[in-house]
Amino acid sequence: MAKRIDPERPVYPIGVVAELTGIKPQTLRIYEENGLITPSRSSKNRRLYSNNDVEKIEYLYYLTQIRKVGIRGVKVILEILDQIPEEQRQRIMSAVVEKGGNHKGDGK
Repeated sequence: MAKRIDPERPVYPIGVVAELTGIKPQTLRIYEENGLITPSRSSKNRRLYSNNDVEKIEYLYYLTQIRKVGIRGVKVILEILDQIPEEQRQRIMSAVVEKGGNHKGDGK
């Protein structure tokens, strides 16, 4: 039986996240530069993302690219979501992304 990966464990490098989500690595770096996501770093200083990070990235993409919310607005939304219990927050983010449509391949 295969082991389940802890959703908090950083395992995906930026290229894999870009491939999984269809979001350009540069966009992922912009999210990081603006404090929207904070990937872990490997011993060689490479960005590593967890499953939870990937879900958040998809939500950030939905807000910024599909709904055209500015960085300041996204930060306010994230502050509000941070007040909600983790499990409920994850459900909300996943539901919003699912309703927003699939963006894979948009600009890779």
